[in-house]
Amino acid sequence: MTFRPLIESEAAQLVPLGASFFNEAKLPGVFHPERFTKGWEELLRTKVGAVMGAWKEDELVGAAGFVIHQEINTGDVVAGEMFFTMLPGHRGLGIRLFLEAEEMLQKTPAVRILMIHLEGSNAGTLSRFYTRRGYRPLERVYVKDIIA
Repeated sequence: MTFRPLIESEAAQLVPLGASFFNEAKLPGVFHPERFTKGWEELLRTKVGAVMGAWKEDELVGAAGFVIHQEINTGDVVAGEMFFTMLPGHRGLGIRLFLEAEEMLQKTPAVRILMIHLEGSNAGTLSRFYTRRGYRPLERVYVKDIIA
């Protein structure tokens, strides 16, 4: 297994992981592979996004994607997690992917990392893991569909 950041031309390889994450997390809406690919191509091209990938030979089996932006209230540059997932059968490598992603982000202008854990998605385990790594809870997000 090797770990390295993705480049723009590899964004399409994120689709199986993005779809898996979207479906397992039961995110609202409909996953659009083309939009997902174009979005990550743009983010990677402009360096507003960063993705650490876990590769088994030539297959991308895990990834952690972040948007790096200036926080509107403070002006601090932060790295906000957009997804973090491993394909089934490779999930024992998630901690290594996490550590590699943290190391990648230390090479960016970001001064802070914002990690998410979704309700019902190993929430207790992830909360303990993040706390041990020095993260602290910040907020909880509520979602309401306003268009039927």
